[in-house]
Amino acid sequence: MVNVLGLLVTHKWADIDQLECIRIGETEEVVRQILSYEGVNECAVLQTCHRVEIYIVPDSLQEGRQILLNYIENQTEIDVDKYVRFYAGKKLLHHMLRLASGLESMVIGEDQILGQLSETYEESRKCDAVQENLSIAFEKSINVGKAVRNKTKINEGCVSVGSAAVDLAEEILNDLTDKKVLIIGAGEMATLVAKSLNEHNLGGVTVANRTYERAERLSKKIDGRPIKYNQYTKHLPHVDIIITATGAPHPIINQEDIEGVNGNELIIIDISNPRDVDKEVGEIPNVNLFDIDDLTIVTEKNREKRLGEAEKAEQICKRELDLLIRKYEEKSIDDLIATLHERADEIRRKEMEKALHKLSIENGDEEIIEDLTRSIKNKILSDPTIALKKAAVERDQELIEKASKLFQIDNEEKK
Repeated sequence: MVNVLGLLVTHKWADIDQLECIRIGETEEVVRQILSYEGVNECAVLQTCHRVEIYIVPDSLQEGRQILLNYIENQTEIDVDKYVRFYAGKKLLHHMLRLASGLESMVIGEDQILGQLSETYEESRKCDAVQENLSIAFEKSINVGKAVRNKTKINEGCVSVGSAAVDLAEEILNDLTDKKVLIIGAGEMATLVAKSLNEHNLGGVTVANRTYERAERLSKKIDGRPIKYNQYTKHLPHVDIIITATGAPHPIINQEDIEGVNGNELIIIDISNPRDVDKEVGEIPNVNLFDIDDLTIVTEKNREKRLGEAEKAEQICKRELDLLIRKYEEKSIDDLIATLHERADEIRRKEMEKALHKLSIENGDEEIIEDLTRSIKNKILSDPTIALKKAAVERDQELIEKASKLFQIDNEEKK
């Protein structure tokens, strides 16, 4: 099995406060820094509202674990003993398959994670951070995620944090008919919110975004009204619900922005990480502030509805995990056989050069000697090659490990 290691902080054991603490900066820069450590061969970083996961292929799992632990301790203030977990080998691969299938999401079966995982893979490939080993894991995970959604109904109904936020608003108000909504943000998450709102008979939707053109584009999709970002406070007295979904690194709505602008009940649902809305806003009378942690009201109901489909998805993941492990085992054998042939060829060439030096060979005869020694090498290695391929098919791990250790020893002696 290949050495694959993952550092994970997710919504399953960390709330929004801890998830905010674990934000580790621009993904490309994080990947570059981690790859700079000796012994780290591949790296990919997945950062979403609900998780930060770092995947690496280290020379040693123990050393890789220490590298990631030191990195996180230096970059964040999170309690690593409490909130950081490590998955390796089969456990990490199973997690990645479940992740792509929506089984690890706050909203079971949501589609957004599949796009985020694909984006992480593409970004890592562009900067040459992902090579063959992580590529195998990512490609299998993405394909399994698609298969799960095609073969089950796991993504029917409420399938994103954006739609869960709208369902939460409906849960609180009983009915969204004629309600006026302000969306702050125009990215992927805000688009999911808008799409879900479009299914209700609202009194109107206003979209504010730092880039006005993006607010315009989103507004057209839902027959809403775009406004400039710095004007959203003027519209607060006229809305019933605010849903924020920006990528801002700090709160964009503070107590003074909201205080006194609306005498009616105002619902604010902040689905950003880091938070868009300062906690103190929730202390204002007539203001009801909710964040990602509060979405459990909706997601738990959703979880119950999808348990049957989740079980089908889990069975697909288990079957595909076996195939994925088999692929790594076959790759390991292929690499081992390649090493065997490289070592033998190295010996062949050295010995051939010695013989040619001692013999008086006419022009053209060197090629005959070359073909002869190569043929001898291939015939000698034929039986070991067949035996190793058979060991891979039969999963004879003992023979594979013995062969691997033998070549590790040879390589050390070479050095």
